[in-house]
Amino acid sequence: MEHETPIRDCQPDWPMWYTEAEAALPERRPWRGWASYPDNSLMPPVEYLEREARKISSDWHILGYRPDTPVASVEAGAADRRMTLAMVLTYLRERGRPVADSTWRSYVARDQAPRPVNRVERTPLWDQADIDD
Repeated sequence: MEHETPIRDCQPDWPMWYTEAEAALPERRPWRGWASYPDNSLMPPVEYLEREARKISSDWHILGYRPDTPVASVEAGAADRRMTLAMVLTYLRERGRPVADSTWRSYVARDQAPRPVNRVERTPLWDQADIDD
């Protein structure tokens, strides 16, 4: 994250810790306020991240994985159709194909079901299009 004001305007004792050039830059900090994404969450990952992002003060700006890489837009996040295991099981049950948690995991292990396309921490995510196939 990056603060919108330079370090010298935020920290009164900046000369003890920063050079003049460093103090002219905005302060940067890693964000450690995330709650873990639950494995059994029915909330889409994008909605979870949006909820967690609301914890960040408005005078801080989010940087990408690298500071020169912009973060994804809300539109790009809304287009993400990935589902957690709980969401996959609910999706299949609603379509008349109920599958138990352990059964789905064994299908994936034996390549009878699609492998996850991504992860949020340790939570596997499947693409809805892969489930439909």
